[in-house]
Amino acid sequence: MELTKDQILLLGNLAFVGNNHGMVKASRSVFMGLEAYKPDNPWIKLGLATSLLQADQSEEARAILENDVLPKQPDNAIAKVYLALAYRSMSKKDRARELFQEVLDQKDADENAVNFSKIMVQILASAKSE
Repeated sequence: MELTKDQILLLGNLAFVGNNHGMVKASRSVFMGLEAYKPDNPWIKLGLATSLLQADQSEEARAILENDVLPKQPDNAIAKVYLALAYRSMSKKDRARELFQEVLDQKDADENAVNFSKIMVQILASAKSE
């Protein structure tokens, strides 16, 4: 069976919603299925990485973001935010801070990524001073 672009988008969006509502295993299953169907799609890889982060598999998420998503989309501010979160959860706060700052310094970065990065830079700075 051949999936249309709209069907792939719908499945991916449903998986993102599920991931954000605690249905991490189901979300990851959808993203893995989509990845098997479209192995080179960075949007699907990003979704898989977010589901791995939700499941406390930060190293696996980091690898996907660094090896599969950002090489194809180096200006993807959302991917940089998730990569920073992966580093933060692995207690590599300096690297996380660098990535959040990259988003802040990036021209035309996603507004939500910028706003989140501003907050995280402040949180990481206050944690460092404690």
